[in-house]
Amino acid sequence: MRHKSEKQQWLETISYQRRLNRNEQAELSKLQKLSGEVRMDEKTQRFLAKKLIILDDLTLKYQKTVVQIDKIILAGNTVYVIDIKNYYGAYTFSQNNWY
Repeated sequence: MRHKSEKQQWLETISYQRRLNRNEQAELSKLQKLSGEVRMDEKTQRFLAKKLIILDDLTLKYQKTVVQIDKIILAGNTVYVIDIKNYYGAYTFSQNNWY
């Protein structure tokens, strides 16, 4: 299971005390994008870990292609592939695709 890095914890703490400079803010934003994965890890660990097989943060290589998968959950004969994104804006779901 992933946890917040010490650097992210430190940057979040000092951001409450003072304004972060441009580099610090960029680093914090980058680290916070991973926090959705951390929250998902916490929830799946709490509610599913005793019942299902959970694989985290897999990098798969096949021929000349590399793919990173945030989480795979195995439930009997069913495989759930979970890929967590941190996008902002207005989205629509149409013909099995997000736009």
